[in-house]
Amino acid sequence: QRYNPTWVRYIEGILQIPVEPDTHFFDLLPGAERAIQPFIDRSLAGAMTTADGLRLNCNDIVFYWDASFVPWIEEEHITGFLLVVADVTERVLSRQILERKVVDRTQKLSALYDVMTVAAEPIDLKYKLDESLQRVMNAVHAEAGSIQLLDSEGEALFLAAHQGLDGALANQLRVMPSRSGLSGWTVQQQQPLFLTNLVADPRTTDLFRQSEFRAYVGVPMTSRGKTLGALNVYRQSKRPFSDEDISLLDSVADQIATAIDNEKLRQKNDQLLIVEERNRLARELHDAVTQSLYSLTLYAETSLRFSRSGQPEMANEYMEHVAETAQQALREMRLLLHNLRPAVLEQLGLVKAIRQRFDAVEKRVGVE
Repeated sequence: QRYNPTWVRYIEGILQIPVEPDTHFFDLLPGAERAIQPFIDRSLAGAMTTADGLRLNCNDIVFYWDASFVPWIEEEHITGFLLVVADVTERVLSRQILERKVVDRTQKLSALYDVMTVAAEPIDLKYKLDESLQRVMNAVHAEAGSIQLLDSEGEALFLAAHQGLDGALANQLRVMPSRSGLSGWTVQQQQPLFLTNLVADPRTTDLFRQSEFRAYVGVPMTSRGKTLGALNVYRQSKRPFSDEDISLLDSVADQIATAIDNEKLRQKNDQLLIVEERNRLARELHDAVTQSLYSLTLYAETSLRFSRSGQPEMANEYMEHVAETAQQALREMRLLLHNLRPAVLEQLGLVKAIRQRFDAVEKRVGVE
């Protein structure tokens, strides 16, 4: 029935519906009846009502009101209601965006923490890569991802882990030259590469052009100043990855690279320990058993010479040395072999291992 010029500009500007007297209220706001009717009912019943951030969806256009519904009284009768509206769409959407950012940031920090935890665990490297890839994909809302590692010569990239890639795409990434493709560029340039349209980029292979993936980010995995490979994620939509997504991927890539580097160092250390153990055994064999065997040879030859020269007493004396030295060599060899079998400690524990050792010695020498 009555309205101010601002109401006309507002309704006609947003919904493109002409405002004229005697127009039904919900014809001006098609689709808003369910949201607004309860407030109208309370106003017509005599109560002043307010709505903060009331969500309205009219003709597929969403907007928000702070609104007051006041009973309109004429001659002591409620004949209608007065509506006063402030459009707060921008404020509500800004708050929603901020809340989403907070949730997204929390999710990203949680993903980074999870990856750091997985990377630090003493578990199989393949499991670490699979778990880290899955968690970072969830954090950046990617449908697929891969981890490619450089070989020792830096000439080829081989696929170490992947999620969401079909067989043909995974096979193409199985082994590829380190200077080709999107990940090859990332590794060679040692910087992130992000695309909103894979199809349009000349570095994209034909198989990926024919796939459903459109948005892409690849980041180099670096540890101690050395690039070890690339972390890649893919989206089916062209919606670009955000700066926060790329920052998270960069951090996760370095965590994964550190885990890979630590695994290589552990393997190298294990190899050095093996070499060191072999050298120790060689020294002990030389210093102990070999010397005893050499002494046995000398005693036996001397005993043989005395026996042939008709001196049985001297021959018997050196044969006693042979027996004593052989026993010593046997003890040294048994100790050496026992030291090569530490698994009994893991299988039985210290107390049972000591008891087993005592039993073996007692039986051998005849003591209880």
